[in-house]
Amino acid sequence: MNLPATTKLQSGSVGAWLLVAADHPQLLPWVVQTANRISANPEFIWMQRVEERMFPAAGFLDPKAAVRVLEKYQLLVQADQFSPLVFAPGRHQAEMVVRRIRALPPETRAALAVELQKRQPATFGADFFASLCQKDLEGACAVLNGRSADIERVDGGRKQMLLLSLNSVFPGLLKDKFEMPREGALGLLLKHEDELELKYLEALRARTAPGSMLQPLRGVSSVTGRELRRLLDAGDRATAESFFEMAVMSGSSASHAEPHRMAVFVLNPVPASIRVQTLLRDGRARMAGFVWQRLHADTTGQPGVPGPSVASLAADGLHDSCWMPGGGQTRPGAARSMVAEFASGFKDAQPVAAAPVLGSFMNLVPEPSRKEILAWALADPGSGPEAR
Repeated sequence: MNLPATTKLQSGSVGAWLLVAADHPQLLPWVVQTANRISANPEFIWMQRVEERMFPAAGFLDPKAAVRVLEKYQLLVQADQFSPLVFAPGRHQAEMVVRRIRALPPETRAALAVELQKRQPATFGADFFASLCQKDLEGACAVLNGRSADIERVDGGRKQMLLLSLNSVFPGLLKDKFEMPREGALGLLLKHEDELELKYLEALRARTAPGSMLQPLRGVSSVTGRELRRLLDAGDRATAESFFEMAVMSGSSASHAEPHRMAVFVLNPVPASIRVQTLLRDGRARMAGFVWQRLHADTTGQPGVPGPSVASLAADGLHDSCWMPGGGQTRPGAARSMVAEFASGFKDAQPVAAAPVLGSFMNLVPEPSRKEILAWALADPGSGPEAR
């Protein structure tokens, strides 16, 4: 199919025609490939139309109708056939269904789970979506445990898709994954993610992380963040700077595999600026100081500009790092400790460069605490790194 260079999905006739073609499951791989030829990241509004056409929100209010839709798009199949199509970064069929399930009232969600589990023959896909209809993570795991053998057998991309779907319905799973039990189906999924994080970190340390490697679901920044904290806590500044340049500044390259295959749905490149923003949300003052210093030392523009919005993210980290030590309030003692940590990360950069971050931090502090901190700063300039 020859496509003019100016073809647009959202406003052109080709986009409208592809929407109609999406009604036919056998044409979907071709639809996805054609859409990706037009745009590597299809227009948001067009993707919304595709999602509503395939999985209409109203249709999921009727459990029997929802099951028919899932059957139509071959999602209620056994594990070896379970391969939701990927339309764009973060937009694949399973994620679309998860969004519909999340929006259902509790009683409708429960009815859908019953409908899926009584369907014969029982399949991996039916149990997977039934697990997402449970009222809590414990109930979801109880359903998935019967599919542990299947989960152990599927490839890494599908394991990540299952875990990410669970995290979408039961938020906090990935954030608290180190406190989660390592048993049953969930244990298998978390074990794979643990191994992936370690493998990715080892590759980064060896300077060999390929773009085709599956990236940890919690993000490359979560892995690099832990390593940077370790290096900074150990006082190994030179290695930390080298690691930052290699792991954060160099974005992962895109996969050359067919874009509609589930195995590559997590291989999308992450810009350096997004990685930097994630590190600034780390909630630790030393990390904020270190990243802010590297932004000022950068001459490429890749990690972003140290402007007001990025300063605000760094300030959030400073505020979080002295909120708990201050007993839920930003006290001068906790603030002094925080400033010392920030300065140790900031190292020998010009003190004036820290002004946007510290100014944004003071704007987050309640007025009574702000007055206390300013009075302390004026009366006691200190003798450590914070004195600058």
